[in-house]
Parts: sequence; structure tokens; C-alpha cells
Amino acid sequence: MREGTAKLLAACKHMNQSLEAAKSLLTSDIRLAEFRNELQKRKHHFQKLNQYSKLKHQFQTFEYH
Repeated sequence: MREGTAKLLAACKHMNQSLEAAKSLLTSDIRLAEFRNELQKRKHHFQKLNQYSKLKHQFQTFEYH
């Protein structure tokens, strides 16, 4: 979507078209940044869960020996 909007912005001949295309481009960039941020949060969360799971398993293994 971003690439199409950028092409539209380049082809615009009227000020209103340019403003709408620029607005769409900025909105798209903001949404992409938010999605990237959410993915980073989830990745960090799952890494923490994975570490916790490994430690829990090690503790349980140690406990039974």
C-alpha cells in the first residue's frame, strides 16, 4: 500500500490530491512503526517466557535428582 501511495503522490497534479496522498503515506508509515513496535514487544515477551520455561525445567530436573 505504501508503494502505491508513494507513486500516487509523485503523479499528483492537484494540491488536494497531493495532500491526501501525503496523508495516506504518513498514516501508513505510522501504522508500520506501530506494528514493528508491537512485534518487538511480543518477541521480547516470548524470549522471556522461553527463558523462564528453560529455568523451570532445569529446576525441576535438579529437584528430582
